[in-house]
Amino acid sequence: MFVDALVFGDYLDIVKKRAGTRIPYFTEDEAKQVKGSFYFIGINHYTSKYIKNNPMKLNMDTRNFVADAAVDMIGTLLGSLTKLGINLIQAFPHNIPWT
Repeated sequence: MFVDALVFGDYLDIVKKRAGTRIPYFTEDEAKQVKGSFYFIGINHYTSKYIKNNPMKLNMDTRNFVADAAVDMIGTLLGSLTKLGINLIQAFPHNIPWT
């Protein structure tokens, strides 16, 4: 979903439908220029969240990326990262293997 425009030259139909005018429209010429225009894509993974389908978010007056996903984020506080010597609160799912 996040790199479809770069890989295929256009956004997924569901993204275009939900985001509407908040994402750019590519002309045929622009789509050809964008398609395959990368040589490396790096992804940073900081945490994971469980999600639950919530199509009612599509009916919200205020639309943004979170509403377009039509999901509820589910998470819980895990406590501090004391085993790494870091006193931070890690907020999100429990029972994930790297916590």
